[in-house]
Amino acid sequence: MFQKILVPLDGSEPSSKALEYGINVAKKFRSEIILLHIYSKAVPFVTLETGALPTPTVASAEITAEVIEAAKRIGNKILAEAKNAVQKQKIPVKVVLKEGDAVHEIVRTAKEENIDLIVMGARGVSRIKELLLGSVSHGVCRKTHCSVMIIK
Repeated sequence: MFQKILVPLDGSEPSSKALEYGINVAKKFRSEIILLHIYSKAVPFVTLETGALPTPTVASAEITAEVIEAAKRIGNKILAEAKNAVQKQKIPVKVVLKEGDAVHEIVRTAKEENIDLIVMGARGVSRIKELLLGSVSHGVCRKTHCSVMIIK
């Protein structure tokens, strides 16, 4: 029924729980797990103290590159730890690290990898924040072609 399961990971407790559920489903259906981490390439701002009020300015290219490299290192660490947990259960596993918008990249990866089920954690954002910004899990549910299991 579920040959390929996508588990997006962000290092949070809900995504760790999602990994546990994904492993259990994979064992039951003898599925492959694809682990996905998405980092943002957003340009960081720095604040310069120029007087009474701080003045925000875009960080230099060097600082931006350092922030992106740090995000990649963190993502690779999250994926490596999760891959180890999946391999201990003798489940086939693949890791994917992508840059971009979380909803877009989860939906795109699900399509590219022919995913049957996405198992992801709910971050528990406030209702107001969700209305203003939307939630990743809600966005994925609306835009993907496959089933989605959201773990709280």
